[in-house]
Amino acid sequence: MLTQGFFDDLQQNFTEPFFLGISSLFNFTDNPIGFAGDIGILNVSGNLTNIFGNHISLDNDSSIIALHDGYFTFNLSRLFMDGALGYEFITDPPIMADIGFFNFSVDNFSLVLNLTSVDEDQNQLLNLTYVKAQLDKVSVMIDGLNDFLWSLNGIVKTIVNLVVDQLRLVFEGALEKLIPIINDLIRWIPDSIPIPGTLLQLDMALAKTPWSKEATYVELPLSISLQSSLYPYNEPNPTNFDRI
Repeated sequence: MLTQGFFDDLQQNFTEPFFLGISSLFNFTDNPIGFAGDIGILNVSGNLTNIFGNHISLDNDSSIIALHDGYFTFNLSRLFMDGALGYEFITDPPIMADIGFFNFSVDNFSLVLNLTSVDEDQNQLLNLTYVKAQLDKVSVMIDGLNDFLWSLNGIVKTIVNLVVDQLRLVFEGALEKLIPIINDLIRWIPDSIPIPGTLLQLDMALAKTPWSKEATYVELPLSISLQSSLYPYNEPNPTNFDRI
């Protein structure tokens, strides 16, 4: 049994260090990534350098995992992220060259998932019943030395806004149509882990339907068993959990 207080404490003590760690993962300053391409009359070659995330934050005023009667909600609220991607390039013939940064930011991304369970072939499986996403703004700006590339910022902004508008349409209409596909993907998660070098495997499953109470606790009746591939136990799961 896990309480709402457990999830709230986990969020408070883990979320901020986690996002700081995620930011550091996107910091690459010593290993530039080379690129080259042919755009017709010009060959372009250069490097992507100084890839870093400046800041990633999340609204901590609401619970990421909130317990309700019979289901629980996973809620990422008002996610903000910004960073930069350094670049340098030159064309052949040497008509154009530049060095600078692509600055980007994602403002107010939210994701809400409602999860419960379903009984299939005497197995309890997690089941997604509701999904909603929201994205307010994405910004991209070229900050270089070449005046021509500076003039492209308006075009880049227009393209980004069109992409964001299309994403909003997907979030508002088509996302819920993906629920059956997402549930199928959940069912592909393996429920057994082979133990290397042996004929044994570790089976894990929900012994019965999980239960949650509004803002109080959730019962997750997990059943873990050690199985042999030569002599598997195929009888009904004898594990019994009495509901509190």
